[in-house]
Amino acid sequence: MPKLRDEDINLNNTVVSLKHSAARLTASSAKVDEVLKNAAPKQPFKSHKRLAKERKIERTKTKGEMWFHMPRQKLTENVKKDLEILRMRGALDTKHFYKKNDREVLPKYFQVGHVVDSPVDYYSSRVPKKERRKTMVEELLADAEFQQKSKKKYRAIVSEKIKTSHYKQRKI
Repeated sequence: MPKLRDEDINLNNTVVSLKHSAARLTASSAKVDEVLKNAAPKQPFKSHKRLAKERKIERTKTKGEMWFHMPRQKLTENVKKDLEILRMRGALDTKHFYKKNDREVLPKYFQVGHVVDSPVDYYSSRVPKKERRKTMVEELLADAEFQQKSKKKYRAIVSEKIKTSHYKQRKI
């Protein structure tokens, strides 16, 4: 006599047997979906050269792990001007010595921060909001003492050039 399944024997419990068969069908369809998902290629084929080029592009987006993945910044006009001022900071303050710049080009990886004032120094050593500027160029242009120093230095340079060369004399 052939072996009978639970569905065949339990005619009175048809609801229970249908639930079992439905559970088996959903389990098998989930297995089929899983097999199909694993069988499909995850990425299209890429050559070794293409992969190397993509890795190089990813590496250039940050400075690296030793620099805590510092991001590469976009060089806008304001940022370029600020970086140029930082490079020429020796000319701004002639009384202070700065080491020579080791690079001739502007940096690719840098971060710009904001100085946060201490609430303790509210009255003594903070810059009021009226005097604050967005960039260093604007700060220097707003500084009257710097303006006077730079005009004086410019006049001295021009007068030296006139004395030592064949430049025409101009009124300054």
